[in-house]
Amino acid sequence: MKTFYKISGIIFIICPLLLFVFNFKEIKTYKNGIVIDAIVVFVPNCLTTKAHYNFQFRYEGKIYAKQIGVLTCRQLKEGSVIKLKTNANHTVFLYLNENPFKNSVSFFILNLFGLFLIYMGFKRDKTLLPKNTK
Repeated sequence: MKTFYKISGIIFIICPLLLFVFNFKEIKTYKNGIVIDAIVVFVPNCLTTKAHYNFQFRYEGKIYAKQIGVLTCRQLKEGSVIKLKTNANHTVFLYLNENPFKNSVSFFILNLFGLFLIYMGFKRDKTLLPKNTK
């Protein structure tokens, strides 16, 4: 069981760190990105609130896709102009009110949970030790 804790702890430390690499690009775009005007090309039918939808937009002749929530999906119309924040390479697009620091907090909490699991893996099991009789 202790090996399970150790392996799970390592997974909970490594996986969020790998995901944080992309989140770091979002944070840099949030801080230093430029605001652009993009033309909405496609808006999906947003029927349920649980599903995640992708809308498509055109910027500098190329079509990009971005995940959209149901409330925003109902507000967008094809052909309308939307303001987004992007980096110099145009690989990350953020809404103006999108804050990537929330994801960083969850990555940090997952790392702490991983450290806790590793601690539990190395912790001595006191129930298996012989009782000290005097």
